[in-house]
Formats: sequence, C-alpha cells, structure tokens
Amino acid sequence: MADAYAHARSPLAGRARELAAVGAAEVAFLAQVDLRADPALASRLPFALPLEPNVWTAGGGREALWLGPDEWLVVGGPGSASAITAELGRALAGEHHSVVDVSSNRTVVELTGDARFDLLAQGCGLDLHPRAWRPGSCAQTLLARVPVLLQERDQATRVFVRASFAAHLADWFTALVHGCGLAATRPGVVGQAGRPRAHGVNHLPLADLVGAVLRRGLTLMRLEEPWVDDHPSSSRSSDSAEFIVPEDRQPRIVGASAIWPSGLVEGA
Repeated sequence: MADAYAHARSPLAGRARELAAVGAAEVAFLAQVDLRADPALASRLPFALPLEPNVWTAGGGREALWLGPDEWLVVGGPGSASAITAELGRALAGEHHSVVDVSSNRTVVELTGDARFDLLAQGCGLDLHPRAWRPGSCAQTLLARVPVLLQERDQATRVFVRASFAAHLADWFTALVHGCGLAATRPGVVGQAGRPRAHGVNHLPLADLVGAVLRRGLTLMRLEEPWVDDHPSSSRSSDSAEFIVPEDRQPRIVGASAIWPSGLVEGA
C-alpha cells in the first residue's frame, strides 16, 4: 500500500522545515472516512464510537472523532480507507447509513510544544485552557478564519484542515511566529532577548505590534482609559507596549497601550 503514495504529493509538501520552526509537522495521507448513522447502531461497529459531544476515541487501529449527534470522522493510517469503509459497510448492512471516503478533503498539521495553545489562541475562539480542553477532546472551529477540526492528543494537537486552505494556514503559523521578529516561547518564562518576565507579560514595540495585528486581520478593541490606567500591567509609553492575557484572549490596543496574549516575544 505504501507504493500507492510513492509519487503522491501532500498539500504541504516541501514545507517541513518551515513547519518544524513553529513546532509543527504535516501528518500526510491519513485515511479519513465520514460516517453518518443512528447512534443506537454504535455497538455493531468493530471499534468504539464516541457518543459524547466533542470527544474522540481510539481502538482497533482506528480513531473516531465526534462531529455531530449522528456523524463521526473515522481516521486510520495511510492507505486504510478502503478497509475502513468495508468494515463499516459490513457492520451496518441493511441499516440506513452513509459511509464516504473523504481522505483527500483534509490534510493534518500536528502541533507540539508548550506554546502551541498560545499559538492557536491567536486565531481560534475555543477555550483551550486545560479545564475545558484536554487529551480526548475534539472540536470543529475556525482557525485564522479557516474551518478546521482540532483533535487534542497526548502532548500534541492535530489540526485537520482542507487541502485548499493548508498553505494559508501554514503561512499564518509562520507569519505569526516569525513576523516582526516574534518567536513562540514557553508561557511564564518569556521576555525580550530571552529575559524572564512575569507570567503572560511581554514587551514589543507598539508600531510593530499594531502592524502585525493589522496585517493578520485580527480584532482590535478600544478600551476606556480608566480601565487601562487602573490595570497594574498597563503601559502608557509611546514607543513600547506591555501586554497580558485577558480572559477572552482578544488583542487590545488603546492609545499607546497594548494588551496581547502571552507566548509571543521579540526574538533574541
């Protein structure tokens, strides 16, 4: 079966070095099969289906990601799509169901490292705090304005993205981390030129920060000055900005002050 992919080209072929620089790698050619069926039929399948929303399960060499009350994405190793569709067809024979091989629809980018949640938070509205997001979680959402499916694994997050959007997402990752001299770091031990700072507080020239935000199409929100003045981590400097992680994790800029999620600092 490996011969079938000997001359295949994945959506992010040739970009391994760029992705590695941001703690990411493409997981190419995974088998992906979309299943629609009555949840009551789950016990007939040769592997477990999650019935709880936004959960994925693994078993029998397959992973099943919950997409909706009667829909799942079944994932297997490269070249296993035919075997998966055959297994599902036999198990659900005579029942109303739909099994479609969608392996060519998406590629997968896997993010590792402690800073991956800060990176994802720049363009994703999900609550990625461990209280709500942990291994075994999955969810459909938008990332950098692109529809994606996130899957949280042990020590890694997989991003299922349409092949036609994969290059855009890779560009977004690399631009966000490296644009204007930014670099992804471990939260809580970040700072200009590698110097430690208080958790979630970093400095960046305001002009560079505003330019980076505008170029990436992120949201700007104006706050009332009293809120900024009262905040212990705010700054009124005209040439630099101090920024923190607000609860809603949205970038905020007021006059010469900026509040920005942690994990992005000036490169050493």
